Amino acid sequence: MSMKRWERIVDQLLSDAIGDGDVSHLRGAGAPLQMNDDGHTPDEWRTAFKIMNDHEVLPEWIAAAKALDKQERELRKTIAERARLYCKKTGPTGAGARSRESENAAWERFTKSFKQRIRRHNDEALVLNLKLPAGLPRRATLDAERLIQQALESIQYGVESG
Repeated sequence: MSMKRWERIVDQLLSDAIGDGDVSHLRGAGAPLQMNDDGHTPDEWRTAFKIMNDHEVLPEWIAAAKALDKQERELRKTIAERARLYCKKTGPTGAGARSRESENAAWERFTKSFKQRIRRHNDEALVLNLKLPAGLPRRATLDAERLIQQALESIQYGVESG
């Protein structure tokens, strides 16, 4: 989104807020803006973002970034929970050999599905990177194999140290 479009959005918000000229009813009327010290937002955009944030207006790329963050947390939680369950069922006190084969097959199906979810997440991250304004850090993609390995090692370490 261009800076001109942001300026039009901010101008519209200001004229909606001012309306007939009486702004005394607005939250924080007469007080200076309390700007957040956000090192990731370019100086020339901070005021616009502050006004938009105060009025709960989000640019599409910010909404997409929040959704991506939430999705990443859910993916990490899912792999941790499934790895814990898999290790519990296949560990030394887990099920017999036949049941282990079944658990291994279920784990393989899960990891295949998990890798597909990671691929979709990474596609969304790449699209978000194209939408981000210049100067803002780009999103890194996730490595499914690494996440799976870390989750399993975390469980193994927990078992060994416990």
